[in-house]
Amino acid sequence: MDISPKDIIIPIATAILGVALPLLLGVIQRIDEKYESTRLMKQFINERATKCFGGILVATILLLFYLLIAPPNKNDFGIFTEYVNNSAVIIATVACVLLCFSFFKVIWLIYIYHNPINLQEHLLKGKIKIETRQAWFEFFVSMLKQDNVNVLSKGFGSLYEWCIELRKGNEWKEIQYPKEFYDGIIALNEKLCSQKKKVVSISNGNDALKIFFDDTQLTIIHPLTFNKIWIGLNQQLYYNRKDLILEYWGAAHQHFSFYMKQYYEGERITHLGKTITITREQAVLRHKSRMDFKEFHIAFGGLLLYKKEYELLNHILFYTNTQPPVYHLIPGRLSEIIPVYMELLSFKPENVMKYESRYPFIDLHDGIRNDNIINGYIQRYLILTMFRLFQLIPAYTSDNFFELPGLPSSLSDKQEWINSIPILIEKLEKDTTIPEIVEKILPMEAGELYMAKKKLISLSESLLENLKTAMIQQKESLPLSQEKTQKFSHTISKMIEYEFSTYWSIFPQISVEDDAMPSNCIIYNDPIVKYEIEPTEAYADDQTMGYSNLNEVFAQNIIYEFRYKWLWHFARQKSQSYNLTAKNVAEALKKMNLNKEKHVILGFRVNWYSCFQELEKCDESKLVTPDGIVLYDLPSEYNTDFNNVVVIMNKEDLPQLLFKKPEVPETEKYKLECINQKYNLYASILKLNENPDLMEKYREIGTHTEEQLQQSVLMSAELNVKVSWKPNIKMVLIKISDSHKGNDDLSNITPFENDEK
Repeated sequence: MDISPKDIIIPIATAILGVALPLLLGVIQRIDEKYESTRLMKQFINERATKCFGGILVATILLLFYLLIAPPNKNDFGIFTEYVNNSAVIIATVACVLLCFSFFKVIWLIYIYHNPINLQEHLLKGKIKIETRQAWFEFFVSMLKQDNVNVLSKGFGSLYEWCIELRKGNEWKEIQYPKEFYDGIIALNEKLCSQKKKVVSISNGNDALKIFFDDTQLTIIHPLTFNKIWIGLNQQLYYNRKDLILEYWGAAHQHFSFYMKQYYEGERITHLGKTITITREQAVLRHKSRMDFKEFHIAFGGLLLYKKEYELLNHILFYTNTQPPVYHLIPGRLSEIIPVYMELLSFKPENVMKYESRYPFIDLHDGIRNDNIINGYIQRYLILTMFRLFQLIPAYTSDNFFELPGLPSSLSDKQEWINSIPILIEKLEKDTTIPEIVEKILPMEAGELYMAKKKLISLSESLLENLKTAMIQQKESLPLSQEKTQKFSHTISKMIEYEFSTYWSIFPQISVEDDAMPSNCIIYNDPIVKYEIEPTEAYADDQTMGYSNLNEVFAQNIIYEFRYKWLWHFARQKSQSYNLTAKNVAEALKKMNLNKEKHVILGFRVNWYSCFQELEKCDESKLVTPDGIVLYDLPSEYNTDFNNVVVIMNKEDLPQLLFKKPEVPETEKYKLECINQKYNLYASILKLNENPDLMEKYREIGTHTEEQLQQSVLMSAELNVKVSWKPNIKMVLIKISDSHKGNDDLSNITPFENDEK
């Protein structure tokens, strides 16, 4: 067999390059023209048959060209020598067979891609990859344009099956779909909106947004899903597809009325053939999902007002699918509308930028004002629903569309309503856009509008009065919080404990016994009694505002009074006084020849670090110099003369303190209880309206009105302090002044003599 490799290779290579390559390029171009999908082009290229054909094609060409330059066989392989010599023919034959087989596979694949029905079945078979799903969505969008009924009907069915599969096993959970699902639905909705409406078409009756409504699997709509529905509705508004919006509204109305019924704890329902008993958590989840669904569609009403879609609003406001009519997505009573309106005006933290983030008006670009503008249009929409009540016909004699809402239970919510209702009244009275909107949408005659507005204002004022009355009654009957009263006692006790911990380590034995005082001492009685009137709600669980640091301020007042009296005792003692600058204090103390075992140095709000270059801090109130002199740092008050003062005295002459129990009558009158046994500290919190004698006392004082006293508590505390001083003690005072006032003459400093009195 004498066949030249060129006779085989050149014809095959020419045929391959002349037929196969143009064929592939032509198919790819045809897919792009027919389906307008780059993802389908990529999908075709990534098909197994296409890859195999391309791989074999490249391998065959490389192999054939290699045979052109392959060296001839010079070896003897026995009976195989002839096969080796003709290996070019054999290899070319095998390559051509494989190439032909893969070529026919590609031809079949081309046929599948050419037929939309076959292509859809091909794309949706088996386990579907994300890239395939994305390609199918683009294919499906192109089929919408062509209105291919067979493809569309099966495509919508497949889409719903995929959605059901994604929800499976997620009962009572917020279900967030994959990104490609959201993107695909938005693309489908865009195509539905943009194409010309046909007389009869399957695409006219299939709103893509309805797929997000779960009618059977008890899943909950995720906030991101609400966002995608919102985008879809904005698309429909942009393309002026009111038919799709009305179709969506009907579907949402039906979904809410039949598949989002309120469940109650213990209720038994049938789900997928099984009987389920509703738990408390499930009942709460259902209630929240219903409220979120209603809030979404109320916000959509605000969007329609912003877009001035008055005719569409008229259709929506009176849409119902039941007889007698029920309007599930429109607040149908004043008792429903006002709480929603109050929520719009609430300053709760979760409401900050809430409406712009959840329900953005796509073409609104006013920066930080966006949220307020959106909120304002939703408010107008709710006011519109108030006027709509005047056009509703009661189905039953018991129907009362203008029944006022129940009052909120908490004081904070009541206060918010009291602050917000005047805003509603002002809106009804002065907002000139309201009459214009109402007349165009409902419509109402000018006389009807005037009477309706007058009635709404009257009802709002009546609600405001009810709130104020209920607020007063609730404040008067507020129970005191055990936790807050305990915190009151704990805070005062802790602060007093901290204040006296310094004195405990410095002064002689502090006692609570009368007989602890030596008989030859001078004793001063310094009882500290504090009374303050504060709102009852400050010590209740239910509050209209925050009450911070009340306990700390009250305790600090006790401490301040003690310090004032305590410092007065030192200031009134007979003493030798010096006026020095800080830099001379160390030298002055050195000249006094102090004995660290016998003498004590007390600094009242003194910056010891400005007096000594080196100091070692032992604790909060004790410092030591390098030569072992102990310096004490005691608190003082800025508004007293005894500030920035150093006191030197004998340790044995330090005053003693006695903490005595209050007198029994006072304890009983103010119901004082011991909150710190170490210092005999007594305190209490009493509701004045439960203690007539105290109420009468403070009524006569006249600093508070009767109404204020009825809603107030009396904070009481008593610290009965006695101070014992020895007579004729030796004391030296150094007043530390700045460099312009200090007396720098250290020659006047004399030694501190223990025996001199």
